[in-house]
Amino acid sequence: MRSLVATLCLLAVACSDEDAADTSAATGDAVTSTGAPEPTDTGSVDTDTSTTAPPDPTIPPGGCGDGVIDPGESCDLAGSNSDHGDCTTYCRFAACGDGLVHAGIEECDDGNPFNNDGCLVDCRLPRCGDGTVQPGEACDDANTIDDDACPNDCGLADCGDGVVQPGEACDDGNIVFTDDCLNTCELATCGDGIVHAGAETCDDGNASDNDACTVACTPPSCSDGLHNGFESDLDCGGVYCDGCALGQACAGNLDCVDGICVQGACSPPIPLMPPDCPPADVDHLAAWSQIQPSCGCHHNGAGNLKFNSADSFRASTVNVAPQTAAIDLVTPGEIGQSYLIFKILNQQSSVAGGRGSRMPIAKSLSDGQICTLINWVRSGAD
Repeated sequence: MRSLVATLCLLAVACSDEDAADTSAATGDAVTSTGAPEPTDTGSVDTDTSTTAPPDPTIPPGGCGDGVIDPGESCDLAGSNSDHGDCTTYCRFAACGDGLVHAGIEECDDGNPFNNDGCLVDCRLPRCGDGTVQPGEACDDANTIDDDACPNDCGLADCGDGVVQPGEACDDGNIVFTDDCLNTCELATCGDGIVHAGAETCDDGNASDNDACTVACTPPSCSDGLHNGFESDLDCGGVYCDGCALGQACAGNLDCVDGICVQGACSPPIPLMPPDCPPADVDHLAAWSQIQPSCGCHHNGAGNLKFNSADSFRASTVNVAPQTAAIDLVTPGEIGQSYLIFKILNQQSSVAGGRGSRMPIAKSLSDGQICTLINWVRSGAD
């Protein structure tokens, strides 16, 4: 009897466990390997159905790099660990503006929409000709025309850059001011005041022929058939040329070869007008004694005339040509051809080439002294 009761109890326990197992399976409780059910989440149920926020781009999403394109990924390369290929470590295709420089695709990528900060919005490095004035550029017109207002080096067009810009006649790109193109980018021309090597002999920058450089930028000559180069008339007179003939223009006696300058024209010399002196025989000793007190300036040889003795007086005057006059200082027997007589009478301007002042300068000779010199010349200047 007792054994029967025990058997019935064991069966009841077995049935009770089996029912409990069925109940757990029905309610979805998990059972551990030890037979104990896992604890169930008794917290509140989240009923928010809004879209989940996109992952932080600095944190690779779960599964990126597993080789499987998961939701939210545009690419996925297994083992990818580079931000410089077509697929980035965030499992997105490389794109200009993502802030990553993708090798072989982009030159730069600063992730902003500005063109003038060292990286263009199309992810190219800035360069002259991209149409945007970058730091260090004066202009950028995005064309390859080198002779407009903005040359191909993106520097401001300027004279001397070697490119003929609007408003320039030439531009040889050098600083040589005497070649065919001036430093002002103007073509060299006769009259610009610059002597251009190989093309001009002179250039005084004026329109006058009557100076040291003609309007043709050549020096004047006394045989060029032109009235130029300080000449008083055509190829004569002036500073460099021989005297002019009678009737030609002149500025002074030195401009005339055979005459004197009278009212701007070369005219025949005016005959000597001597005083009426009684004839007398006078030698050089008597002549020198008359002028010696008044001609002290020539005592030491001033003006190439040395009057410190009678002999030196005679040697300095007889048959001696003066510096400019056309006749000798003393021509024996000819007072009208003796420049000394014209000088003491203050008639030197009547002689071709005559000039200067009366002789002597400090004190004029008396009539008696003058007649002594005249009679000395008439007596043969002995």
